[in-house]
Amino acid sequence: MARGLAVVVVFIAAFIVMMGILGIFAGIATGFGTTEESFFKYGPELEGAALSVVSAAVAAFGFFLTWLAGKISR
Repeated sequence: MARGLAVVVVFIAAFIVMMGILGIFAGIATGFGTTEESFFKYGPELEGAALSVVSAAVAAFGFFLTWLAGKISR
């Protein structure tokens, strides 16, 4: 049971890490000129450095979940 829970946590953590890393790239991309008007915008937005910092925190949380899954599976 513990290993099954650990596998689920690892899948969730992998998704969180992926979203965090993509968010970091999105934060970096705002430094370059793009046509932002061509994208739909929903809800509040983080831009630039704030997006990168929040995304790095999300990626770190995902790595923490992976570590926690390793502890659970033992």
